[in-house]
Amino acid sequence: MDFAEFAEDREVLLREFLRLENGLPSHDTFSRIFRLLDPAAFGRAFEAFLGDLGADGAAGVLAIGGKTLRRSFDRAAARSPLHVVTAFGADARLSVGQRAVAPGENEITAARALLAMLTLDGALVTGDAIHAQAETAHLVLDRGGDYLFALKANRPAMLREVAAFFADPISISRSATSRRWSAAPSVRPARPWCCSTSSAAKASKPSCKANGHLPPGRGAV
Repeated sequence: MDFAEFAEDREVLLREFLRLENGLPSHDTFSRIFRLLDPAAFGRAFEAFLGDLGADGAAGVLAIGGKTLRRSFDRAAARSPLHVVTAFGADARLSVGQRAVAPGENEITAARALLAMLTLDGALVTGDAIHAQAETAHLVLDRGGDYLFALKANRPAMLREVAAFFADPISISRSATSRRWSAAPSVRPARPWCCSTSSAAKASKPSCKANGHLPPGRGAV
């Protein structure tokens, strides 16, 4: 219905590059076309379109997040509500990708699968605390982006490390540097976390955005 209404609203514009000899497509026509599309093939084509769209500018901030679609459950078929993960380009104000959480998946793994389909060169990928995962962070870095994830009490050990860093950043940085030089060549040492903090952090209750384990010169907050 939305596509049919959009076509009616933009008919003058559409006729500038479409012949439309039989008039505008109806809602039923749009419905038949979308049912015939191969979702994977359409996703690849749309990804290529978005790549061309953003080729002349920086990727900017890419926000990932999961939502459950309202009224998407099906009691008759005993189907759970549809949960999707979306990648939203903040600068372009455009959803650049979306993936449904498949059976046996969760939001974390679905987000990784979505990020693996996107070109992240120059992008700052943001997400809430559920995405503060080492595997997700490494995926973003490997694809050319940086990341900025919320850090909360769901990661208590990491939260303590961040609190310790803000309490004494010089000592923590020196300790991390010492460990880096003493590590074996085959071991990739952890780099210190770079975070922004609030006044609550100074009261030993950090509420940070963690931008961590980044190579030198990348991801400073």
